[in-house]
Amino acid sequence: MFDEAHHLTARRGSDDSIERTQRYMVGEAVAENSAALLLLTGTPHKGKSDQFYFLVSLLDPYRFGHESQINPNGLDDLMIRRLKDDMFETEAVFRYG
Repeated sequence: MFDEAHHLTARRGSDDSIERTQRYMVGEAVAENSAALLLLTGTPHKGKSDQFYFLVSLLDPYRFGHESQINPNGLDDLMIRRLKDDMFETEAVFRYG
């Protein structure tokens, strides 16, 4: 499990190469050697489709061939998205006492 998984960053270079951070390389090693992987993040996209693509690829490297092929419908079984507004509509999220 990786909390703050958006720090597992890989980018597509101008020459189409992949620039991986050390954190991303750790994510790759864990993904290749684990039966399951859980990525937790509050900011998975930030408008950078290549970084989001590489993050999704840690979970399922064969889901999309390129970042241009990502579509929201193709993520339904891979991603759970919760918005703060949705969480506060019916009941308090945090209870004290």
